[in-house]
Amino acid sequence: MPFAGYKDFGDCMAKLAKKYPKKETRQKVCGSLQAKHETKKHELEALKQEIAKEEEFLKSIGKGLKTIKDEIK
Repeated sequence: MPFAGYKDFGDCMAKLAKKYPKKETRQKVCGSLQAKHETKKHELEALKQEIAKEEEFLKSIGKGLKTIKDEIK
């Protein structure tokens, strides 16, 4: 799965080979990047769910206001 501009973990390892010649170091760096990406992805999904809940709440308020407005007429 893509993360941090890399196609996958193997791509990250390959592209960081010059910068981090030791395999163990690359594994730590790529692992850290991948973990941060997953955390951000989960946070984004949670935010999307919260937004959807808020949108539903606002729709219900709008329906309630329309009902009140219709009753006043």
